Amino acid sequence: EVIRAEVEEKQAQLDHVSALHACYDSEAMASIVELKRTAVAGENLFEALLESTKHCSLGQLTDALFEVGGAYRRNM
Repeated sequence: EVIRAEVEEKQAQLDHVSALHACYDSEAMASIVELKRTAVAGENLFEALLESTKHCSLGQLTDALFEVGGAYRRNM
């Protein structure tokens, strides 16, 4: 059985993410810059990702990595 979130639950999550962005704006930018630098340099992303999750949302991290690495495409 699939259980869908209520409208209030969805809005609460969106509000939470907006509050995260507002609270950690400057720290998030610094974390994203470091994450991008690490990715471009070909270094281990794990530590940079762990540090970035303290200040960034999953969407911010995904967008940052997409900007420097592009989309993953499986070979068929």
